[in-house]
Amino acid sequence: MMSEEQHRESKLSDDKRGILQDQVAELLDGAPFRDPNWGGLSDVRLTVVSRDEFRVSIDVHKSVLAEKSRFFAEKLQRDREVSYSEEISDCDDVKVYVETLVFSLM
Repeated sequence: MMSEEQHRESKLSDDKRGILQDQVAELLDGAPFRDPNWGGLSDVRLTVVSRDEFRVSIDVHKSVLAEKSRFFAEKLQRDREVSYSEEISDCDDVKVYVETLVFSLM
C-alpha cells in the first residue's frame, strides 16, 4: 500500500508529465514539418526518450534532415532506399531535445 507521501509524489509526477506533454505538443504544433503541405509523407521517425520513459516521436522528411544536418546528410546519402527510425535515449530533458530538433529543422 502506498503511503500518502508516495501517493503525492506519484501524483506530482503525473502532473509534471501532463505539463511536459502539453509543452511538447505546443512545440510540435508550430513546427513547419508538421504541415501537410510541407511535401508529402514523412519518411524518418525521430524518437526522444527520457530516463523515466517519457517518449516523443517526430516524423520528418529525409530531405529536410539532409538539408539541415550534416550527420543525417551523410547517413542518408549512404542508405538512400532505407526508411529510418532513430531513437535518442536517456535524455535528461526531453523538452530541450524536442526544442532543439524543431528549431534545427525549421
